[in-house]
Amino acid sequence: MPHDRNPSPGELVRRVRERHHVTQKELAQRAHTAQSAISRIECDRISPTVDTLSGLLRALGEELTLEARPGRPIVLRARVLDSEETQQVPQADAARTA
Repeated sequence: MPHDRNPSPGELVRRVRERHHVTQKELAQRAHTAQSAISRIECDRISPTVDTLSGLLRALGEELTLEARPGRPIVLRARVLDSEETQQVPQADAARTA
């Protein structure tokens, strides 16, 4: 994922989802939510909570990191979880509905 600009939460979800070759429907099933909720997030029609965003990325096998520096916007990033971390995430905590 390019680091030249700060993606919106929806753009971040879409990029990570596409990188993992997962459809919106598949992500919704993994996250126990509706495909329409994923669509609204990706189109930036709704802004997910940090918990929801983190849960969606975990459902894709990645972890949300936030970077804040004085005088700069908060930067959203996703990083791939290693296999041990992925196994420790309970399925019920994978995501919350948006």
